[in-house]
Amino acid sequence: MVGGRTVINIIPVTFPNRDGCTLFGMLHRSSESGVTRTGIVILSPGIKSRVAPHRLYVKMAKRFAEMGYPVLRFDFNGLGDSEGEISERQVADFYGSVQVGRYISDTISAMDWMEKEHGIREFILTGLCGGAITGLLAGAGDKRVR
Repeated sequence: MVGGRTVINIIPVTFPNRDGCTLFGMLHRSSESGVTRTGIVILSPGIKSRVAPHRLYVKMAKRFAEMGYPVLRFDFNGLGDSEGEISERQVADFYGSVQVGRYISDTISAMDWMEKEHGIREFILTGLCGGAITGLLAGAGDKRVR
């Protein structure tokens, strides 16, 4: 704590997805938090980046980190600063692919990275729109998701 406020460290990170693309994200950690088993992954809302509309994900990550959770927000492959390509030419086609699990693998790669690098064993997945759908689909098949 500095001046009665919790200090949040924001660390740029990269990690590979299962297809070999490098994904880019930001890890938020409180300087006050000890070792925790539960981390939060904030999932990008469709074609938006890890920041989200009106910087909502930045605000959410800061608040969750103040509560002691390590928080990762990252760009899915083909979006933002992450590697990869989006082949769909129509936004409706892209969103259709998100609805059926396009980014489940990237979400699992993010959890695998947090587990390997930071010892996180349980996860809370959250997000708006396509991020919420991706979280539900990924969480249904991964026992680490709470």
